[in-house]
Amino acid sequence: MCTFEQRELMARYLTAFLILALSASLPAQDKANLLANPGFEKLKSDGTFEAWNGWKKKPEIEHKVSDDARSGKHCAYLTTRGKGYHGGYVQTVRLKAGCRYKYSAWIKIKTHGEGGKVRCCFQETSRTVDGKKKRRFFNTVARDVKEDCDWTYMENIFDTLPDEDSNYSIHVVLAYDDVEVWVDDAQLIDCGPVLTIDNGKMTLHFGDGINIVSTTVDKKSVGGLQCRLAQFEKKGVGYKKTGVGFPGPARVKTFDVKERSASKCVVDVTCQWTESRETERKFEAVYRITVAAGQPWFESRLISIKNTDRVPYVVRGYYQQLQPADSKKAKPRCFEACAVWCQAPKAMGVAIRNPGDFALALRMDNGLARGDVTRELRVTLPPGQTWQGQEPGVFVFLMDATSDRAAIEMRQKILSRPAPAGTLTYYEADAEKETTKKEQTKQ
Repeated sequence: MCTFEQRELMARYLTAFLILALSASLPAQDKANLLANPGFEKLKSDGTFEAWNGWKKKPEIEHKVSDDARSGKHCAYLTTRGKGYHGGYVQTVRLKAGCRYKYSAWIKIKTHGEGGKVRCCFQETSRTVDGKKKRRFFNTVARDVKEDCDWTYMENIFDTLPDEDSNYSIHVVLAYDDVEVWVDDAQLIDCGPVLTIDNGKMTLHFGDGINIVSTTVDKKSVGGLQCRLAQFEKKGVGYKKTGVGFPGPARVKTFDVKERSASKCVVDVTCQWTESRETERKFEAVYRITVAAGQPWFESRLISIKNTDRVPYVVRGYYQQLQPADSKKAKPRCFEACAVWCQAPKAMGVAIRNPGDFALALRMDNGLARGDVTRELRVTLPPGQTWQGQEPGVFVFLMDATSDRAAIEMRQKILSRPAPAGTLTYYEADAEKETTKKEQTKQ
Protein backbone atom coordinates (compact mmCIF):
# COMPACT_ATOMS: atom_id res chain seq x y z
CA MET A 1 0.00 0.00 0.00
CA CYS A 2 1.19 3.48 -0.82
CA THR A 3 1.42 6.06 1.91
CA PHE A 4 -0.39 9.37 1.63
CA GLU A 5 2.93 11.13 0.92
CA GLN A 6 3.79 8.64 -1.87
CA ARG A 7 0.35 9.07 -3.49
CA GLU A 8 0.68 12.86 -3.29
CA LEU A 9 4.17 12.73 -4.84
CA MET A 10 2.90 10.50 -7.68
CA ALA A 11 0.00 12.88 -8.32
CA ARG A 12 2.42 15.80 -8.54
CA TYR A 13 4.59 13.88 -11.01
CA LEU A 14 1.60 13.01 -13.22
CA THR A 15 0.40 16.62 -13.13
CA ALA A 16 3.82 17.88 -14.18
CA PHE A 17 3.99 15.28 -16.97
CA LEU A 18 0.55 16.25 -18.31
CA ILE A 19 1.44 19.94 -18.31
CA LEU A 20 4.59 19.23 -20.33
CA ALA A 21 2.76 16.91 -22.74
CA LEU A 22 -0.06 19.38 -23.36
CA SER A 23 2.39 22.23 -23.85
CA ALA A 24 4.41 20.23 -26.38
CA SER A 25 1.28 19.25 -28.34
CA LEU A 26 -0.30 22.70 -28.38
CA PRO A 27 -1.00 23.60 -32.04
CA ALA A 28 0.84 26.60 -33.43
CA GLN A 29 -2.42 28.37 -34.20
CA ASP A 30 -3.37 28.24 -30.49
CA LYS A 31 -0.18 29.95 -29.34
CA ALA A 32 -0.07 33.72 -28.89
CA ASN A 33 0.79 35.78 -31.95
CA LEU A 34 3.52 38.22 -30.90
CA LEU A 35 2.85 40.60 -33.79
CA ALA A 36 0.45 43.50 -33.31
CA ASN A 37 -2.22 44.03 -35.97
CA PRO A 38 -1.11 40.89 -37.86
CA GLY A 39 -4.05 40.98 -40.29
CA PHE A 40 -3.56 44.68 -41.18
CA GLU A 41 -7.16 45.42 -40.20
CA LYS A 42 -6.53 48.32 -37.79
CA LEU A 43 -5.89 51.72 -39.37
CA LYS A 44 -4.74 54.97 -37.81
CA SER A 45 -6.44 58.28 -38.47
CA ASP A 46 -3.97 59.09 -41.24
CA GLY A 47 -4.88 55.89 -43.10
CA THR A 48 -1.70 53.96 -42.24
CA PHE A 49 -1.58 50.63 -40.41
CA GLU A 50 -1.32 50.47 -36.64
CA ALA A 51 1.94 48.92 -35.34
CA TRP A 52 3.52 48.58 -38.80
CA ASN A 53 6.23 50.91 -40.02
CA GLY A 54 6.12 51.31 -43.80
CA TRP A 55 9.65 52.74 -43.93
CA LYS A 56 11.58 53.31 -47.11
CA LYS A 57 15.20 53.55 -48.18
CA LYS A 58 14.31 55.49 -51.34
CA PRO A 59 11.43 57.80 -52.24
CA GLU A 60 10.23 55.52 -55.07
CA ILE A 61 7.93 53.44 -52.88
CA GLU A 62 4.25 53.74 -51.99
CA HIS A 63 2.45 52.06 -49.09
CA LYS A 64 -1.31 51.69 -49.36
CA VAL A 65 -4.30 49.95 -47.82
CA SER A 66 -5.70 47.29 -50.14
CA ASP A 67 -9.09 45.58 -50.10
CA ASP A 68 -7.66 42.63 -52.06
CA ALA A 69 -7.21 40.75 -48.77
CA ARG A 70 -6.61 37.07 -48.26
CA SER A 71 -8.81 37.26 -45.14
CA GLY A 72 -10.70 40.02 -43.38
CA LYS A 73 -11.31 43.41 -44.98
CA HIS A 74 -7.82 44.86 -45.54
CA CYS A 75 -4.29 43.83 -46.37
CA ALA A 76 -1.04 45.74 -46.81
CA TYR A 77 0.08 46.79 -50.28
CA LEU A 78 3.20 48.46 -51.61
CA THR A 79 4.60 49.29 -55.03
CA THR A 80 8.19 50.24 -55.85
CA ARG A 81 9.83 51.93 -58.82
CA GLY A 82 13.48 52.24 -59.80
CA LYS A 83 16.62 50.23 -59.15
CA GLY A 84 17.77 49.38 -55.66
CA TYR A 85 16.67 48.33 -52.24
CA HIS A 86 13.52 50.19 -51.19
CA GLY A 87 11.80 49.01 -48.02
CA GLY A 88 8.67 47.24 -46.85
CA TYR A 89 6.63 46.63 -43.69
CA VAL A 90 8.36 46.07 -40.35
CA GLN A 91 7.72 45.78 -36.61
CA THR A 92 10.25 45.84 -33.78
CA VAL A 93 9.62 43.08 -31.24
CA ARG A 94 11.62 42.26 -28.12
CA LEU A 95 12.34 38.52 -28.08
CA LYS A 96 13.72 36.21 -25.42
CA ALA A 97 17.30 35.01 -25.62
CA GLY A 98 18.03 31.45 -26.73
CA CYS A 99 14.55 30.72 -28.07
CA ARG A 100 13.15 29.42 -31.34
CA TYR A 101 10.51 31.46 -33.17
CA LYS A 102 8.24 30.65 -36.10
CA TYR A 103 7.56 33.61 -38.40
CA SER A 104 5.09 33.43 -41.28
CA ALA A 105 2.93 35.53 -43.60
CA TRP A 106 0.90 35.26 -46.81
CA ILE A 107 2.41 37.13 -49.77
CA LYS A 108 1.19 37.98 -53.28
CA ILE A 109 3.68 39.43 -55.78
CA LYS A 110 3.70 40.97 -59.24
CA THR A 111 7.07 41.87 -60.76
CA HIS A 112 7.73 44.46 -63.48
CA GLY A 113 10.80 43.99 -65.63
CA GLU A 114 14.06 42.33 -64.66
CA GLY A 115 15.57 42.62 -61.22
CA GLY A 116 12.37 42.89 -59.22
CA LYS A 117 12.29 40.66 -56.16
CA VAL A 118 10.79 40.49 -52.70
CA ARG A 119 12.53 39.21 -49.56
CA CYS A 120 9.87 37.51 -47.43
CA CYS A 121 9.70 36.98 -43.65
CA PHE A 122 13.09 38.49 -42.97
CA GLN A 123 14.24 39.18 -39.40
CA GLU A 124 17.38 40.80 -38.09
CA THR A 125 19.07 42.13 -35.00
CA SER A 126 22.45 43.77 -34.52
CA ARG A 127 25.12 43.87 -31.86
CA THR A 128 27.99 46.21 -31.09
CA VAL A 129 31.20 44.23 -31.65
CA ASP A 130 33.88 46.69 -30.53
CA GLY A 131 34.44 49.93 -28.65
CA LYS A 132 33.85 51.96 -31.83
CA LYS A 133 30.17 50.98 -31.84
CA LYS A 134 30.57 49.00 -35.05
CA ARG A 135 27.56 46.74 -35.44
CA ARG A 136 27.26 43.21 -36.77
CA PHE A 137 23.92 42.01 -38.12
CA PHE A 138 22.34 38.59 -37.55
CA ASN A 139 19.46 37.56 -39.78
CA THR A 140 17.64 34.83 -41.66
CA VAL A 141 15.11 34.95 -44.50
CA ALA A 142 12.30 32.63 -45.59
CA ARG A 143 12.73 33.14 -49.33
CA ASP A 144 13.66 35.62 -52.05
CA VAL A 145 10.87 35.64 -54.67
CA LYS A 146 11.70 36.87 -58.20
CA GLU A 147 8.55 35.77 -60.03
CA ASP A 148 4.83 36.54 -59.95
CA CYS A 149 2.76 34.52 -57.48
CA ASP A 150 -0.75 34.47 -56.07
CA TRP A 151 -1.28 34.27 -52.31
CA THR A 152 1.61 32.10 -51.07
CA TYR A 153 2.49 31.02 -47.55
CA MET A 154 6.03 31.98 -46.41
CA GLU A 155 7.60 30.63 -43.24
CA ASN A 156 10.90 31.27 -41.44
CA ILE A 157 12.05 29.48 -38.29
CA PHE A 158 14.93 31.19 -36.50
CA ASP A 159 16.74 31.13 -33.17
CA THR A 160 17.52 34.23 -31.13
CA LEU A 161 20.97 35.05 -29.81
CA PRO A 162 21.71 33.15 -26.61
CA ASP A 163 23.18 35.77 -24.30
CA GLU A 164 20.39 38.31 -23.65
CA ASP A 165 16.91 39.44 -24.68
CA SER A 166 17.06 41.71 -27.73
CA ASN A 167 14.96 43.83 -30.06
CA TYR A 168 14.44 42.17 -33.46
CA SER A 169 13.26 43.89 -36.62
CA ILE A 170 10.53 41.70 -38.09
CA HIS A 171 10.24 42.53 -41.81
CA VAL A 172 7.24 40.96 -43.52
CA VAL A 173 8.63 42.03 -46.91
CA LEU A 174 11.57 43.97 -48.35
CA ALA A 175 11.15 45.13 -51.95
CA TYR A 176 13.83 45.50 -54.62
CA ASP A 177 13.48 47.26 -58.01
CA ASP A 178 10.03 47.30 -59.67
CA VAL A 179 7.41 45.17 -57.90
CA GLU A 180 3.93 45.17 -56.42
CA VAL A 181 3.42 43.29 -53.15
CA TRP A 182 0.36 42.37 -51.07
CA VAL A 183 0.78 41.07 -47.50
CA ASP A 184 -1.73 39.55 -45.06
CA ASP A 185 -2.06 37.32 -42.00
CA ALA A 186 1.41 37.65 -40.48
CA GLN A 187 2.32 35.57 -37.45
CA LEU A 188 5.20 35.31 -34.98
CA ILE A 189 5.02 32.63 -32.28
CA ASP A 190 7.36 31.50 -29.52
CA CYS A 191 8.25 27.81 -29.95
CA GLY A 192 10.15 27.69 -26.65
CA PRO A 193 13.83 27.72 -25.74
CA VAL A 194 16.28 25.80 -27.86
CA LEU A 195 18.19 23.12 -26.02
CA THR A 196 20.54 24.71 -23.49
CA ILE A 197 22.85 22.84 -21.12
CA ASP A 198 24.69 24.32 -18.15
CA ASN A 199 27.49 22.01 -16.99
CA GLY A 200 28.59 24.22 -14.09
CA LYS A 201 31.52 25.76 -15.96
CA MET A 202 29.84 27.07 -19.12
CA THR A 203 26.47 27.09 -20.85
CA LEU A 204 26.00 25.50 -24.29
CA HIS A 205 23.26 26.74 -26.63
CA PHE A 206 22.22 24.42 -29.48
CA GLY A 207 20.58 25.33 -32.79
CA ASP A 208 21.76 28.95 -32.85
CA GLY A 209 21.80 29.95 -36.55
CA ILE A 210 25.08 28.89 -38.18
CA ASN A 211 26.69 27.78 -34.92
CA ILE A 212 26.68 24.11 -33.98
CA VAL A 213 27.05 25.33 -30.40
CA SER A 214 27.29 28.79 -28.85
CA THR A 215 28.87 29.16 -25.42
CA THR A 216 28.28 31.67 -22.63
CA VAL A 217 29.74 32.15 -19.15
CA ASP A 218 27.65 34.10 -16.62
CA LYS A 219 25.38 35.04 -19.55
CA LYS A 220 28.29 36.62 -21.44
CA SER A 221 29.02 35.29 -24.92
CA VAL A 222 32.39 33.58 -25.34
CA GLY A 223 32.03 32.31 -28.92
CA GLY A 224 30.77 29.48 -31.06
CA LEU A 225 31.71 26.52 -33.23
CA GLN A 226 30.61 26.40 -36.87
CA CYS A 227 30.37 23.44 -39.26
CA ARG A 228 31.88 23.77 -42.77
CA LEU A 229 32.95 21.58 -45.67
CA ALA A 230 36.50 22.43 -46.71
CA GLN A 231 36.07 21.95 -50.47
CA PHE A 232 33.92 20.27 -53.07
CA GLU A 233 34.33 19.41 -56.73
CA LYS A 234 31.88 19.67 -59.59
CA LYS A 235 32.98 20.06 -63.21
CA GLY A 236 32.55 23.50 -64.74
CA VAL A 237 31.69 25.44 -61.59
CA GLY A 238 33.44 26.91 -58.59
CA TYR A 239 36.58 29.01 -58.51
CA LYS A 240 37.50 30.01 -62.10
CA LYS A 241 35.41 27.04 -63.35
CA THR A 242 37.99 24.63 -61.94
CA GLY A 243 35.36 22.60 -60.13
CA VAL A 244 36.78 23.52 -56.73
CA GLY A 245 34.90 25.76 -54.35
CA PHE A 246 33.98 26.49 -50.76
CA PRO A 247 30.39 25.86 -49.64
CA GLY A 248 30.60 28.28 -46.71
CA PRO A 249 28.93 27.81 -43.33
CA ALA A 250 25.95 25.54 -42.79
CA ARG A 251 22.85 26.33 -40.80
CA VAL A 252 21.61 24.11 -38.02
CA LYS A 253 18.65 22.07 -39.26
CA THR A 254 17.83 19.80 -36.30
CA PHE A 255 19.31 18.55 -33.06
CA ASP A 256 18.57 15.19 -31.47
CA VAL A 257 19.44 14.24 -27.88
CA LYS A 258 20.95 10.73 -28.06
CA GLU A 259 21.95 10.34 -24.41
CA ARG A 260 20.89 12.33 -21.41
CA SER A 261 21.70 11.99 -17.73
CA ALA A 262 22.64 14.16 -14.76
CA SER A 263 26.35 13.85 -15.59
CA LYS A 264 26.55 13.52 -19.40
CA CYS A 265 24.64 14.61 -22.51
CA VAL A 266 25.18 13.60 -26.16
CA VAL A 267 23.47 15.63 -28.90
CA ASP A 268 23.55 15.00 -32.66
CA VAL A 269 23.36 18.29 -34.57
CA THR A 270 22.39 18.14 -38.26
CA CYS A 271 23.79 21.02 -40.31
CA GLN A 272 22.54 21.84 -43.79
CA TRP A 273 23.89 23.68 -46.84
CA THR A 274 21.09 24.77 -49.18
CA GLU A 275 22.82 27.36 -51.38
CA SER A 276 22.20 26.72 -55.06
CA ARG A 277 23.50 29.45 -57.38
CA GLU A 278 25.51 27.90 -60.19
CA THR A 279 26.83 25.03 -58.08
CA GLU A 280 23.53 23.75 -56.71
CA ARG A 281 25.48 22.51 -53.70
CA LYS A 282 23.36 20.74 -51.14
CA PHE A 283 24.79 18.78 -48.24
CA GLU A 284 23.93 17.65 -44.76
CA ALA A 285 26.45 16.86 -42.04
CA VAL A 286 25.85 15.46 -38.56
CA TYR A 287 28.08 16.44 -35.64
CA ARG A 288 27.94 14.71 -32.26
CA ILE A 289 28.40 17.02 -29.28
CA THR A 290 29.29 15.45 -25.94
CA VAL A 291 29.25 17.54 -22.76
CA ALA A 292 30.04 16.36 -19.22
CA ALA A 293 29.22 17.95 -15.88
CA GLY A 294 31.82 20.11 -14.18
CA GLN A 295 34.25 20.27 -17.12
CA PRO A 296 35.05 23.52 -19.00
CA TRP A 297 35.02 21.81 -22.41
CA PHE A 298 32.90 19.78 -24.82
CA GLU A 299 33.72 17.37 -27.65
CA SER A 300 32.59 17.77 -31.28
CA ARG A 301 32.87 14.79 -33.64
CA LEU A 302 31.74 14.48 -37.29
CA ILE A 303 29.40 11.48 -37.73
CA SER A 304 28.29 11.66 -41.37
CA ILE A 305 28.03 13.70 -44.58
CA LYS A 306 25.13 13.28 -47.01
CA ASN A 307 24.96 14.52 -50.61
CA THR A 308 21.41 15.82 -51.04
CA ASP A 309 22.14 17.24 -54.52
CA ARG A 310 21.35 15.70 -57.91
CA VAL A 311 25.00 15.46 -59.01
CA PRO A 312 28.07 13.65 -57.59
CA TYR A 313 30.73 15.45 -55.58
CA VAL A 314 34.19 14.84 -54.21
CA VAL A 315 34.31 16.22 -50.68
CA ARG A 316 37.95 17.03 -50.05
CA GLY A 317 37.55 17.63 -46.36
CA TYR A 318 35.74 19.46 -43.63
CA TYR A 319 36.57 21.86 -40.89
CA GLN A 320 35.08 23.21 -37.72
CA GLN A 321 35.51 26.92 -37.29
CA LEU A 322 36.04 28.35 -33.82
CA GLN A 323 34.85 31.96 -33.60
CA PRO A 324 35.43 34.01 -30.44
CA ALA A 325 32.78 36.48 -29.33
CA ASP A 326 35.04 39.53 -29.56
CA SER A 327 36.92 39.35 -32.86
CA LYS A 328 38.66 42.69 -32.42
CA LYS A 329 40.19 41.89 -29.04
CA ALA A 330 40.91 38.17 -29.52
CA LYS A 331 44.61 37.25 -29.59
CA PRO A 332 45.82 33.92 -31.05
CA ARG A 333 48.08 31.40 -29.35
CA CYS A 334 49.03 28.32 -31.37
CA PHE A 335 50.76 25.16 -30.16
CA GLU A 336 51.05 21.63 -31.47
CA ALA A 337 47.60 20.02 -31.25
CA CYS A 338 46.25 23.03 -29.33
CA ALA A 339 45.19 26.59 -30.23
CA VAL A 340 43.63 29.36 -28.13
CA TRP A 341 41.86 32.65 -28.72
CA CYS A 342 42.67 34.85 -25.71
CA GLN A 343 39.92 37.37 -24.90
CA ALA A 344 37.86 38.58 -21.96
CA PRO A 345 36.20 37.15 -19.92
CA LYS A 346 37.54 33.74 -20.98
CA ALA A 347 40.00 32.30 -23.45
CA MET A 348 38.44 29.89 -25.96
CA GLY A 349 40.51 27.12 -27.51
CA VAL A 350 40.56 23.80 -29.34
CA ALA A 351 42.59 20.68 -28.64
CA ILE A 352 43.07 17.45 -30.60
CA ARG A 353 44.48 14.11 -29.54
CA ASN A 354 46.96 13.46 -32.38
CA PRO A 355 48.78 16.26 -34.26
CA GLY A 356 48.22 14.45 -37.56
CA ASP A 357 44.44 14.37 -37.23
CA PHE A 358 43.73 18.02 -38.01
CA ALA A 359 45.49 21.17 -39.12
CA LEU A 360 44.98 24.06 -36.69
CA ALA A 361 45.10 27.69 -37.81
CA LEU A 362 43.98 30.88 -36.06
CA ARG A 363 43.73 33.90 -38.36
CA MET A 364 42.16 37.30 -38.82
CA ASP A 365 40.01 37.51 -41.95
CA ASN A 366 38.86 41.05 -42.79
CA GLY A 367 39.08 41.93 -39.13
CA LEU A 368 37.17 38.84 -37.94
CA ALA A 369 38.85 36.15 -35.88
CA ARG A 370 38.53 32.65 -37.32
CA GLY A 371 39.97 29.44 -35.96
CA ASP A 372 40.03 26.64 -38.53
CA VAL A 373 40.31 23.01 -37.41
CA THR A 374 40.69 21.27 -40.78
CA ARG A 375 40.56 17.55 -41.62
CA GLU A 376 41.20 16.01 -45.08
CA LEU A 377 38.78 13.38 -46.42
CA ARG A 378 38.62 13.09 -50.25
CA VAL A 379 35.31 11.24 -50.20
CA THR A 380 33.29 10.67 -53.40
CA LEU A 381 29.57 11.06 -52.84
CA PRO A 382 26.98 10.17 -55.52
CA PRO A 383 23.54 11.84 -55.23
CA GLY A 384 21.66 10.69 -52.14
CA GLN A 385 24.61 8.81 -50.66
CA THR A 386 25.67 9.19 -47.02
CA TRP A 387 29.25 8.78 -45.86
CA GLN A 388 29.52 7.39 -42.33
CA GLY A 389 32.80 8.39 -40.71
CA GLN A 390 34.91 7.27 -37.78
CA GLU A 391 36.35 10.71 -37.23
CA PRO A 392 38.49 11.85 -34.28
CA GLY A 393 37.04 14.36 -31.87
CA VAL A 394 37.74 18.07 -31.51
CA PHE A 395 37.69 19.39 -27.95
CA VAL A 396 36.56 22.99 -27.43
CA PHE A 397 37.57 24.40 -24.05
CA LEU A 398 37.35 27.57 -21.98
CA MET A 399 39.97 28.86 -19.54
CA ASP A 400 41.18 32.03 -17.91
CA ALA A 401 43.52 34.01 -20.18
CA THR A 402 46.77 33.05 -18.43
CA SER A 403 50.09 31.54 -19.54
CA ASP A 404 50.88 29.43 -22.60
CA ARG A 405 51.73 26.55 -20.31
CA ALA A 406 48.19 26.63 -18.92
CA ALA A 407 46.78 25.90 -22.40
CA ILE A 408 49.05 22.88 -22.85
CA GLU A 409 48.12 21.61 -19.39
CA MET A 410 44.44 22.08 -20.25
CA ARG A 411 44.85 19.83 -23.31
CA GLN A 412 46.56 17.16 -21.20
CA LYS A 413 43.75 17.33 -18.66
CA ILE A 414 41.08 16.97 -21.36
CA LEU A 415 42.75 13.91 -22.89
CA SER A 416 43.03 12.24 -19.48
CA ARG A 417 39.21 12.11 -19.50
CA PRO A 418 38.52 12.97 -15.83
CA ALA A 419 35.23 11.76 -14.39
CA PRO A 420 32.33 14.26 -14.52
CA ALA A 421 31.97 16.30 -11.35
CA GLY A 422 28.59 17.84 -10.57
CA THR A 423 25.23 17.84 -12.31
CA LEU A 424 24.05 19.08 -15.71
CA THR A 425 21.15 21.52 -15.84
CA TYR A 426 18.83 21.44 -18.89
CA TYR A 427 16.65 24.29 -20.21
CA GLU A 428 14.13 23.34 -22.88
CA ALA A 429 10.62 24.67 -22.27
CA ASP A 430 8.87 27.37 -20.29
CA ALA A 431 6.29 24.83 -19.09
CA GLU A 432 9.04 22.74 -17.51
CA LYS A 433 10.48 25.70 -15.62
CA GLU A 434 7.04 26.88 -14.48
CA THR A 435 6.17 23.38 -13.26
CA THR A 436 9.40 23.17 -11.29
CA LYS A 437 8.60 26.46 -9.56
CA LYS A 438 5.10 25.27 -8.67
CA GLU A 439 6.43 22.01 -7.21
CA GLN A 440 8.97 23.90 -5.11
CA THR A 441 6.25 26.22 -3.82
CA LYS A 442 4.05 23.26 -2.78
CA GLN A 443 6.90 21.64 -0.91
